[in-house]
Parts: sequence; C-alpha cells; structure tokens
Amino acid sequence: MAKAKGYSRRYTPPPDVALVSAEQVMNRVVYWRTHVTDWVDDIFGSNVVLSAQQRHGLDELGRLIDVKLRLADGEPVSKDEHAAYGGKIGLSVMSGNGTGKDFFASLVTLFFLHVFPYPKVTATANTAKQLRNVLWSEISKLMRLSRKVSGDSGITILESLFEWQSERVYLKEAKGKEWFAEAVTVSVRDSEDRQAEALAGRHEDHLLFVVDEA
Repeated sequence: MAKAKGYSRRYTPPPDVALVSAEQVMNRVVYWRTHVTDWVDDIFGSNVVLSAQQRHGLDELGRLIDVKLRLADGEPVSKDEHAAYGGKIGLSVMSGNGTGKDFFASLVTLFFLHVFPYPKVTATANTAKQLRNVLWSEISKLMRLSRKVSGDSGITILESLFEWQSERVYLKEAKGKEWFAEAVTVSVRDSEDRQAEALAGRHEDHLLFVVDEA
C-alpha cells in the first residue's frame, strides 16, 4: 500500500458546479483514498445519487482502506479497528434485486483506478456477457456522468483521464501499461486450480479484485 500521510481530515467539499480544474482534482486524491463517498460527491456532483446502502458500503470501504494503510505505515491502530478491519481482505455485498450492486462495483473500480498509483484491477464474473453487458457498460456510463473539466471541450474528468475499451480501462498517460482495470472471465466448469491460474500472476502494491455474481 502507498503511504497516505499528510492529508487533512478537515474538509470542505467543492460547490456543486459543472466545471472543476485539474488542480482541484489532484489536491484531493490522497484524501479521497479513505473518504470514498466524498470522492463520489466531488467527481460526479448531482449526476450520481447514492442510496443509503451504497453510502454505507463506500464508508466501510474507506474505513477498511484507512486501517490497511495505517498498518502498512506502522501507525497505531486501535484494538477495535484491528479486530473489525485489520484481517479483512475486502467487502461482500448480499444478493438482492434492485440494490445497484453492479453500479456499486463500477464506482469502486473507477475509484481505485483514480486514487491509487499504478493499480491493477481485475474484474471477473461467471460469464463474459455479464462483464461486458452489465459491469463494463456501467463503467462507461459512470465515466460519462462524471463532472466536466474546465474548458469548452465538454469532456468529463474521468473521460479525460481514462480510456475505455471493451475489456480494459486504462490511464491514458500510461498507454495501457501498468495502470489499468481488466475484465477476465473464469469458467465455473474449470477445476479450482484452473480457475486460480486464470487470476494468478498479478503483482502490484495496489491490487483490487471485483468478483461479480460471486
């Protein structure tokens, strides 16, 4: 994990306006790593409205990341925090209709790509159709719904930073290398060893696995 020292917990979100500068965005990146709902509010403004469940899930993700970062930096963590988050490897969302699980997973994918340096995000599901038609389509939509950057181009913050492809989203400056999210299908008919092999070989300081329809 990258160090997350030096950010201020005293925070005033920007006004809900259409245009923001690149400086406004970059000055908040470190803060956003542990304040995921603020990232959503700042990057999307009124274009995205979170449900109470989604806000709770994103707040829990922020707490998990905060504890992991402090443990990695050798900073103090309370017994309660360590018990609740220190040993966790991630979050799970119960199945249900109309709760916005794919929307939530898409937000988390873009969040991780945006706020951590050189991340590798792997998204997988039972079928390629699920990844392509649902999750990856939702990522494209969210990129379009982010706030517009300063100027007359009409391009949004996330569209300016990332390139969307049918099986990959990557930072434009990295040209598809080192900094990306990818869709990887694992066959449920394969053995456990074959399934594990399909997801193996990914090494980076910042890794995220998104398992859709787990």
